[in-house]
Amino acid sequence: MENKTITGAIAVALSENLSQDERAELDDIVTPRVAALFVKAFGPEMSAILSPFTQDDEDGEGDDDRPGAKDDEATLRALMRDPRYWREKDAAVVSRVEKGFKALFPQAG
Repeated sequence: MENKTITGAIAVALSENLSQDERAELDDIVTPRVAALFVKAFGPEMSAILSPFTQDDEDGEGDDDRPGAKDDEATLRALMRDPRYWREKDAAVVSRVEKGFKALFPQAG
């Protein structure tokens, strides 16, 4: 399988070259802030790749006070382009987008 984008190559490499245990280790290491930095550096496609590693992180007690713990608007918009949001209507992804926008724009809600 040939993939010409860096994000595509990363996604393929994660799934083909890492064991389940190694992906679980990444889940412990990748924080929402790290994911946001990768999205900023490599583009919104990184959000779809890294969101499985951070989807439960924002629900942690006290995490919202940590700098960078909240999703930025670019990350939320990238999640909205993720098929899990618009096609599969994955409850965790939909909830993350809704909560993220309410946190960013509390006056609108």
